[in-house]
Amino acid sequence: LYTVAINEDGGRFDSLKLQKYSETVSPDSPRKEVIHTPEGVGTLLLGTLDNSIPGLRNARFVAQAEGDVINVANGSAQLRLVWSNSEGVVIERSYGFSADSYLIKSAVTIQNRSNAPIKDNVFIALRQNAPENKNTYAFEGPSGYIDDSLNQIKIKKIEDNPTTTGLTQWVAIEDRYFINSVLPQEAVDGSMGLSLRDGVLESRLTW
Repeated sequence: LYTVAINEDGGRFDSLKLQKYSETVSPDSPRKEVIHTPEGVGTLLLGTLDNSIPGLRNARFVAQAEGDVINVANGSAQLRLVWSNSEGVVIERSYGFSADSYLIKSAVTIQNRSNAPIKDNVFIALRQNAPENKNTYAFEGPSGYIDDSLNQIKIKKIEDNPTTTGLTQWVAIEDRYFINSVLPQEAVDGSMGLSLRDGVLESRLTW
């Protein structure tokens, strides 16, 4: 269904191309790319609000896999990426892929083997180039389903609405035809945090 490029820097996604969709109607059109960020930025970033885990911001995870390519023609497969710092904190990011679904399972495990407690909130951040076309009837931008209400924040309103807090079922970034989203297994008491820097839109699910 798709080809995804995962970077050990942060365990982020750098590219996701859909096999059954094309960029244009041209017969030689490339596959549809649904991740659009500057080189080295990517999406699905992991972090903590107060940066309480030393080194996590620039963490380079190590993929626990044989070879650089995982083919999932049938059934399912999992990729594990592990990082640790000198203080004894070990973080594992795992992704589960299924041959018959666009949903990608994501899990984060934090083991604190240091002598200090970690008192912080964890976030997963989606990133995407901010939409350029402002003359469209279709909504493009960040959205979230919070406290049983759909919140769609216009790009020009992000400064006025940087954080929406409540029982969060999902956060997303929408473009005209596709949507990238983070969906917790169960709704979490958290927030959707938004920012726009250098033309890159960020939407964080924090809990």
